[in-house]
Amino acid sequence: MKLCPLCGSKYSDDSLAFCLQDGSPLADESAGSSGEPTAVLHDAETIASGRDSGRIDVEVTRDEDERETQERVPRAIPESTLVRRPGTVWTVLATVAVMLVLFGILGSAGLIYYFSREEDRTSAGSNSESELPLGDTPTPAPSSSATAASRALPSPTATPEPSPTADENFDSKEIKGSVGQRLRTWKAYTERLDLNGVMSCYADTLNYYFSRAKTDKSFVRENKGNALAKFQRVRIAITGIDITVAPDGKSATAVFDKEWRFEGSGKVSTGKVRSQVGFTRSGEQWLINGEKDLKVYYKRSL
Repeated sequence: MKLCPLCGSKYSDDSLAFCLQDGSPLADESAGSSGEPTAVLHDAETIASGRDSGRIDVEVTRDEDERETQERVPRAIPESTLVRRPGTVWTVLATVAVMLVLFGILGSAGLIYYFSREEDRTSAGSNSESELPLGDTPTPAPSSSATAASRALPSPTATPEPSPTADENFDSKEIKGSVGQRLRTWKAYTERLDLNGVMSCYADTLNYYFSRAKTDKSFVRENKGNALAKFQRVRIAITGIDITVAPDGKSATAVFDKEWRFEGSGKVSTGKVRSQVGFTRSGEQWLINGEKDLKVYYKRSL
């Protein structure tokens, strides 16, 4: 038999542990009759409705520890309270843009500085000289290869210049081709250090030769011979050729850039000029009758 020490209800079901009326812990009836007080361990406040209702509502207060535990549980932060920082992406993009602009400015400044140096260097050339542009290179001993090459080929016989007649039906394109071929032949003979071959490209009299006016072919030969004797290796590059044919088709003028590198006895001469070479028609061939430099880009002796 079970007994509720609070309301006095009795229960024959020994399996019950709490009172169905007020929820108090049940005690054995035999233990209650001994006169010893029964200890009540539950400290929750209990409110019971009347017994005639047939239903009991029990409200149990929360334990203080439970309350503290729930207060410590972090609550979910509403999404609306989160602080978003969209400006971070724009800050990164702005930094990248500033760096690109900075690199562009530095690259442009470098290019401007480079081209200004080139302009200063090309404008520092000396005046045109009255000989093949070689700088102030000391005269080395003539090489045996140059002497042998000069002796190998016989001196060509100068072709007399007949008085050409005006040809109103001349082919300007054909004349430019012939003049260009003569210019390339002159370059090849010079690189081979073949003085006789070089002089075969000249007329007997030149209208101008650098700073000189009328000049005889013998003077040109002496001048060219002294220049070629100083070097054992000659390389010439001709670019930007512009050939103009006279209205009567009897003469032509070639303007071009000439760049050279002469080597001999440990000495090196380099340079680049804008040259003008005049040509006159002699029979079926074209011969040089004028030579001078229009502009000096640079000259160096190493």
